Amino acid sequence: AEKITGPKRKIFIEFLERSCTAEFSGFLLYKELGRRLKKINPVVAEIFTLMSRDEARHAGFLNKSMSDFNLALDLGFLTKKQAIHFLQAQVYLLRYLLIREDRILEIHLHLQTPSTKP
Repeated sequence: AEKITGPKRKIFIEFLERSCTAEFSGFLLYKELGRRLKKINPVVAEIFTLMSRDEARHAGFLNKSMSDFNLALDLGFLTKKQAIHFLQAQVYLLRYLLIREDRILEIHLHLQTPSTKP
């Protein structure tokens, strides 16, 4: 982590923060969908529950990686109880998918740039 300095460090930290937030948001979304579908379709509910577990692991891994930069995200504010209406769930899903698409685009663009190693 000490080797990454200047603007590259700032961009990488931003990337970690956005990725961690996206993964944690996915965890919350999938967990809520699993909970709501439990009585309607237990098999699909179990799939969402397992997906939420994976998203939580990814968020934990990213948050742990941030500790190399002496940083940590407190994403607890995202878990506060709120009345979630169907439209709000759609907005969360859209936001989550857009963040993930943005991450994929960033990686793609990075891989398209020529290497600048000395």
